[in-house]
Amino acid sequence: MVRHRYAKASHAAGLPTANIAQAMGHTIEVHLSSYARFTPDATADLYAQLNAGTAQVN
Repeated sequence: MVRHRYAKASHAAGLPTANIAQAMGHTIEVHLSSYARFTPDATADLYAQLNAGTAQVN
């Protein structure tokens, strides 16, 4: 249960998934298989930024 709270809090803080997975000692794939539900869906926000001309697209 502590690991779930850690993952949820880390995602809520906006930390990158790769860094959270590394801190928890597993791969991104393993992390997402267990904790993907905590990953915020920022798609709408990204498109809003793009439409406003403030997006930083790589």
